[in-house]
Amino acid sequence: MRDFAVIKFCAIVSLLVLTMSSGASAQLEWDKKKPLKPVENPYPVTASRLDIISETKALFEKNEIPIMSETTDEEGGKHTIVTEQVVFARGIVAKTQLGHFAEIGASSVQDISRARVQIRVEIAPSTPSNSLVGVSAKFEGLRQGVGQQWIQTPSLGLLEDKILKALVTNLTGRTFEDVKPGDGILTVN
Repeated sequence: MRDFAVIKFCAIVSLLVLTMSSGASAQLEWDKKKPLKPVENPYPVTASRLDIISETKALFEKNEIPIMSETTDEEGGKHTIVTEQVVFARGIVAKTQLGHFAEIGASSVQDISRARVQIRVEIAPSTPSNSLVGVSAKFEGLRQGVGQQWIQTPSLGLLEDKILKALVTNLTGRTFEDVKPGDGILTVN
């Protein structure tokens, strides 16, 4: 009789634990933020090329990202803006900050003390009133050890998406849930 009571008790406790754990996992899944879909890159923007160039320069100036070069292909009308390499993280947080924007799984990027980025924006006319705006970023981490060396890491596309969404918002008024006015483009949200 006593064995039956122990088995019954264990069954009730197991059922209770199972019920609570399934409810907890369902709660965790409901609270999880869904990742927002990135915009296409290059993105078609309904604005004049001069307005897009001006807004791109203003965005970089606001975020204290100096422009290294600016070129225009007179035949095709493509305008390219390339920034200087900007160190956006130093010290203990460098690896975490770099990992937000770029892949750092490689062993060559494990002990980094600085993270930097160079941004390239290409504005190409597609119709008389539209331009395709493409953004690419080159991320690097400064590896510490025997000698310091900058190691390039593949971008995850998050910074590029953030820049495109900021430009589209400022030029057309379209809003995106993950872009808030006043946020820095190199700020990790």
